Amino acid sequence: KGYFPPNNASGGLASAASINGTYVTSVTTASGLTTALFNATNANKAIQGKNLMLSAITAANGGSVQYKCKSITNVVPDRYLPTSCRA
Repeated sequence: KGYFPPNNASGGLASAASINGTYVTSVTTASGLTTALFNATNANKAIQGKNLMLSAITAANGGSVQYKCKSITNVVPDRYLPTSCRA
């Protein structure tokens, strides 16, 4: 039976800070929770320094995985979330 890796390294991913771009500072994964931190200067002002979190949820039978958008702190306004994440 599979599992979600506890961190980037154990999942075979680069370090969080190495996964970046013009608008994203880092991408972290931890036990099924993937967090993208938006850049504090280049991203749209409404999401600068904010997190987009995708939480993996397994089906009851263990056969599939769905992702739910969530954010505990530094919430990205709904307008800037992927359509499927908007409340």
